[in-house]
Amino acid sequence: MKLAETFAAALAPSTSQRLSSGSELERRLQAVLEEAQQEWGGSFQCPPDEFVRYLARRVPEEQEPDEALGRLHTSDLYLALGCARGSAGALAAFETHCNAATTKVFARLKVPDHQVEEVRQDLRARLFVPRGERSAVILQYTGRGRLAEWVRVACLRTILKQRSRKHLEVPVEQQILADAPTAEPDPELRYLKETYRGEFKDAFREALASLSKRQRALLRMYFFEEKNVDKLGAAFRVHRSTAARWLAEARSALLARTRAALSHRMALADDEWQSVMGLIESRLDITFRSLLGVKK
Repeated sequence: MKLAETFAAALAPSTSQRLSSGSELERRLQAVLEEAQQEWGGSFQCPPDEFVRYLARRVPEEQEPDEALGRLHTSDLYLALGCARGSAGALAAFETHCNAATTKVFARLKVPDHQVEEVRQDLRARLFVPRGERSAVILQYTGRGRLAEWVRVACLRTILKQRSRKHLEVPVEQQILADAPTAEPDPELRYLKETYRGEFKDAFREALASLSKRQRALLRMYFFEEKNVDKLGAAFRVHRSTAARWLAEARSALLARTRAALSHRMALADDEWQSVMGLIESRLDITFRSLLGVKK
């Protein structure tokens, strides 16, 4: 079976109908495969049909397949698949490729040198070892962002889990900071916020610009001018229930589009997405004011 046929068969039926011609897709997939193999210097090989099916399963059903394929970090996905298959060459390439990302996390969280290898071993076990009927966690990587960034977050979570079990020493200054009141008590959310501050700002502005004039006006009046639904209804000459529904729809659209825009910039598993989006939603009004320069 040709690669294009394998790719199309692995897509959702409604998505496969929107594919480009078979010959064009075949050339594109062959190029993607060759590029991935060259990226890692031929140090390992994944079966072409398995890799193509793996790519297809990471194409969102609601997106145009050709466009979505172009946005995926396909070489990183090839490496992830090789690691999931237990290839020694892939695992060695992974260590080299992601070392800088994990090293930054160790430095940022001040992990003692003698405990770094313990964290690395736990991270390898978490990412590459299947648990019961569950596949290796590395297969949760979606390819929508760089693999190194995704691994950096996974490393962070590993460190925090170890610390919660008191397996790692915490420097005295961090113990003091942990006891101090803070607007962001969850260190993981604080890290995510600091790490992806730039990506979030860009995604938020993009999402806001995509809303209708009425939606932007509703959100501005609600957050900046602090108008309740009665005043919003009066301003738009509709019943308060209609104003409340419009406001809820505008808020939901902003959050959904922010997430969609972020998905092209970040690669996080579902649990990381829940943390990030929870942070965004909980601080939506503050985000409006800070990003748009409104002082209160």
